[in-house]
Amino acid sequence: MAYAGKEIESPSTRLVFKQTTSDTNGKLLQFEQFVRGNNPEVPEHIHPRQEERFVVLSGRMGVRAAGKEQVLGPDEEITVPPGTPHTFWNAGDEELHHIVELRPAKNMETFFETVFGLQRDGKFPAEGERRPPNLFQGALIVTEYENYLAGIPMAIQKVLFRALAFAGKLLGYRSSYPKYSDDKWGVAR
Repeated sequence: MAYAGKEIESPSTRLVFKQTTSDTNGKLLQFEQFVRGNNPEVPEHIHPRQEERFVVLSGRMGVRAAGKEQVLGPDEEITVPPGTPHTFWNAGDEELHHIVELRPAKNMETFFETVFGLQRDGKFPAEGERRPPNLFQGALIVTEYENYLAGIPMAIQKVLFRALAFAGKLLGYRSSYPKYSDDKWGVAR
């Protein structure tokens, strides 16, 4: 379970929760994110009902939102409205340190715990990996957390991913796994 101060890691990123769903009655998820140098962009995606705000503390962040690309430096920020295709990446050699805020929170802590855990275990591709994700696992994550892919009409994704998610559940896949949210399986620091 996520809580303020909890740290999780993927192969390329460390995340520290600052304010969680339970701290804010679901209104806000806030975390610090540390991304290694020259890390490729995360897949371009859409949150249909969430605003996402990025504030750069150090390093350089490349951002593309609604087709507009820019590079942000320290003390610069961008807010991505709900329904806007967007992505970000570390645009420099140094570690990128930034704050992310998602409004409303919508249990996204579990999304990050699950995806980071699957990436650590080699069961889900990290940024820059060329292998595609397992379609059943990916469909469960997309549908549960409303984190849709950009470039494919959302109506098509909803139909396709719901069917794949149903099949994935029958095959034993889940949208979250207790071991990735439980501290005893967390990252030792």
